[in-house]
Amino acid sequence: MATTGWSTRKIVRHFKLDRRFRWFRYDNEWHYLLTGEILETSDISAIIRLHEAKHIDFVVVDALIKLETGDMLYSGILAGYELAVDGGLRTLYIHSAQRKQLTTPQDEKAASDNYYPVEGDLLTLPYEQLLNLNLSYYLDEKDAASEGDDSASITGEGPQISVSKSE
Repeated sequence: MATTGWSTRKIVRHFKLDRRFRWFRYDNEWHYLLTGEILETSDISAIIRLHEAKHIDFVVVDALIKLETGDMLYSGILAGYELAVDGGLRTLYIHSAQRKQLTTPQDEKAASDNYYPVEGDLLTLPYEQLLNLNLSYYLDEKDAASEGDDSASITGEGPQISVSKSE
């Protein structure tokens, strides 16, 4: 039984059936968003020309976080993520992180126009504090061009997808 499941998964992933047909997709959409495979799905690929998510070098995360000290925007390169037991997103991990204070509790106007580096190797962002998430996919242009992917015309910066958390 386990061998059948493993074999079926390998076939679905190899032939990208999960990206062509919603019925084969993982229950969790976060995998497709955070790996860039969402760009290969039929509903998105008609809008954004990326045929192979494997050409994505890295994903830049801009995360708006609600803190007691006010709203903070964190930006950095996606290093990983954890899923919760229910299949939702639990934690994002980013490196080369920067932060920017957007509002303070005293007033709702912008507190700073500057980004400041976040010291450390890895920043964890808990999902329960996340207000909004923007993902930018950066492509390896040489690999994309060598395989004839016409998305190689995107010069270093990939398409962006924003995700808003609904309460």
